[in-house]
Amino acid sequence: MPFLLTQDKKIAIAVVSIFLISFSVMAFFLKAGQEASLLDASTIHATETDSHQNQDSETKAEETSEIPYFNISSEGKFTLANDEFLEIIGMHKLDGESLYDFVHINDLTKLFSHQTRVIQDKEKIESVGPIRLINGNNELMVLFTIIPIEQDDKVNELRFEVNDITAQVQEMADDEKLPTENNQKTLRKPDHNSSRLISAE
Repeated sequence: MPFLLTQDKKIAIAVVSIFLISFSVMAFFLKAGQEASLLDASTIHATETDSHQNQDSETKAEETSEIPYFNISSEGKFTLANDEFLEIIGMHKLDGESLYDFVHINDLTKLFSHQTRVIQDKEKIESVGPIRLINGNNELMVLFTIIPIEQDDKVNELRFEVNDITAQVQEMADDEKLPTENNQKTLRKPDHNSSRLISAE
């Protein structure tokens, strides 16, 4: 009998051991599978995020490329101008030209003031203007966004993004003229009834 109990114990221990080993192996594979699933999900999420970021970057680059802009040095000389700005200013190139030669003399003080502030604060300023740009008989009314370009912790260039508001200003001016012209026509319109009454007297 003791031998049989001992043998039964051995069998029981063996069965329990096999069960524990099987359970451990199964748990290991389940955990490995979950980690693999999480890794795949993370990889997919990271890939999607990168894809969205790339698309956003491309979209922003496309939007920025359509904005007329130019760079000037600290002396006010053009160092860069994109095709959109060259088109609205009516020039083929501006290398070495001075921005101040194109700015209306009455707007220079306003422009200098904002430029100095951007250089000192090293922060961009939006909606600077309106500023009149003149090239021969071509006059533009624009708003600037002035952005500092730093090198070695010093602002050595300025980027000007240009918002051409010439058409809007002209439209507003035309709307203001219409009431005045209508009033003048009304005042000049003869009163035939009054003339007849005077003649009758």
